[in-house]
This record gives sequence, C-alpha cells and structure tokens, in this order.
Amino acid sequence: MLMALTLFDKLVSLFLIIGIGFAVVRIGLLKSEDSRVLSLISLYIVCPVAIMNGFEVDPEPAVMRGMLLATVFAVLTHIVFILLAKLLEKPLKLSVLERMSVIYSNAGMLTIPLVQAMLGSDWVIYTCAYNVVQLILLWTHCRIQISGEKTVDLKKILLNPNIIAIAMGIFIFFTRFRFISPIDSAIDGIAAMIGPFGMLVTGMVIGGMPLKKLFSFKRGWLVIFLRLLAAPAIMVLIAKLTGLASLVENGQTVLLISLLSLAGPTGATVMQMSQIYNSHEVAEYASALNVISMICCAVSMPLVVALYYL
Repeated sequence: MLMALTLFDKLVSLFLIIGIGFAVVRIGLLKSEDSRVLSLISLYIVCPVAIMNGFEVDPEPAVMRGMLLATVFAVLTHIVFILLAKLLEKPLKLSVLERMSVIYSNAGMLTIPLVQAMLGSDWVIYTCAYNVVQLILLWTHCRIQISGEKTVDLKKILLNPNIIAIAMGIFIFFTRFRFISPIDSAIDGIAAMIGPFGMLVTGMVIGGMPLKKLFSFKRGWLVIFLRLLAAPAIMVLIAKLTGLASLVENGQTVLLISLLSLAGPTGATVMQMSQIYNSHEVAEYASALNVISMICCAVSMPLVVALYYL
C-alpha cells in the first residue's frame, strides 16, 4: 500500500505539469499545435537519451538476471495482450484501433520518470526490456494492423531513435563505458526532462480539444477499462501464480517496473500511426483514448500496484 501511495504522489506531481500545459493553451500563450515541437524533441532527443542513460549500470550478474526476467515478462505480456484483444474482437466488436490501444501502452514516457522518482536511476534499465519488446512489435504488428499494409519496414525499426539508443545503451552496459563529467551531466539533465515534456505535451493536446468532444466517444470507456485495469490485472495474477519474482534477486521490484510499463495509458505511437494512416475521425478517437487514459491512470496504476502487493 505504501508503494501505491508513493506512486500516486509521483503521478499527481506529473499531472500538475499537465495542468500547466493545459493552461498555456487555454489562455492563448501557445497553440495546441505547438505541442508537436515538444513531441519531436521528446521523441528524437529526450526519450532516446533517457533510455541510453538508463544503461549506465555495471553489468553485474544480478542485474543481468533481472534484465532477463523483465524481458521474458515483457514477451509474455504482449503475447497475452494480443491473444486477449483477438479473443474479445468479435464479442465486443473491437475495431483495429481499439485492439491496438488495449495491447500497447505509453510505456517509455510515463514509466521512466516514475521509476526515476520512486526507485532511482539504477532501476531505469529494467524499463528498457519492455520498451525493446514493444518497439519491435509497434513497428511490425501494430503498424501492419493500423495501416493495412502487409510488409515490415525493417529500416524504420533499425533506424528508430529509441532502438539506436538501446543499441548504444547495451554497448555502454557491457563495456562499462562512461562519458566524461560535463557530457554525463548534460545527459542526466536531458534524461530528467522525459516526464515534464510528456506531461506538457499531453496538457497542450487537452487544451486544444473541446472537452465535450473529448468525452463523446462512449466506447472509449470500454477500451480504457481493458487497457488500464482488466489486462494489467491478468498480468498481476500471472506474476503471482507463476512465482516469477522468486527466480531472481530483487525480482519483485523488477516485475513491479514491468507492471508499471504495461499498466500505462494507451500508446502515443498508436495515436500517431492513426493520424498517419486513418481518417480524421479515427485519429480524433485515438487522441481521446490517449488523453482520457492518461488522466485515468492516476487512479488505475496505484490500484494495480496495490493489487500486486496484496
């Protein structure tokens, strides 16, 4: 329960930044469209630097075993989520967007700052396992489903800034390479921006949307329930029944980080792909799902953590 309360406290502090982003748009200092600049900076600079920074940990056997556990759990999670979405597709008449929103979370943007704040920078490395698995599936399975195309763009996967950052991070991890002090301080500073940047963008997006329109997608509540509560609860149950946490040192904390990753709001990349490949109405629905699930996760994520520690 203490961990759940700590998580709630950190989420509230991040959501105050959402309020700032909302306010600067509503009072006319900035336009909602200006958030695109922050999104690009976050996507191509802040997020990759935060991932790379997370690998600045000595490759001790305990850390490597924890990474293996986190990776296995990430693969298992995506298999379960994909099967769950497929199983519910016909009974609940889930569209492609709705299924992808259930499967993929906004793992990096929210989990990395939460882990930094709650557990410290040394634990961020375990968020990378989930991000690696999800990024590969986002640019293969998710892209094919949303675009309707049948080909895998290997170039987009390999040249994705986050994948490049992961490759550099692995090099840093195994070679114990460390940047000199001024560069290292700059990297730490940029990595610390990941939470505020993501929250500012979300607030600015909300500020540019009519609230009536935002809550007009009634089916969205079903998708949000599946994404934030039902699917994470299944993984909490699996984690408890399998006893995976007992397999490695600090396994309970490693799985907690994985649960934070999978219990987040709908994936921002799903929203961006919908804007590229689908109609304006579908893109609006995707944006509404992202924004509302971001707001609701302030309550749902502490509930998932509390369930995990019962």
